[in-house]
Amino acid sequence: MDHTMDRALRLIHTYSEAGPLAFAEAEDAGRTKAMVEAIAPLPQAITRLIADALTQLRAAAQHTLQAETEFLLGRPLTS
Repeated sequence: MDHTMDRALRLIHTYSEAGPLAFAEAEDAGRTKAMVEAIAPLPQAITRLIADALTQLRAAAQHTLQAETEFLLGRPLTS
């Protein structure tokens, strides 16, 4: 899971360094407003890696809970 998260974080860092947001300014009644003009979409690799990491995290939590429950019960769980 660490490798998957590392890859995702590196991609997110690269994405954020590229400046994914474009801003525009507009005046309205003597006030300047900053507006988001464009947002670059997230690369598909980022969403896939995050989904993989969450799946691995869920599997690790499930395994840990099952092992702890079996230990406390002193017997294996039945299917």
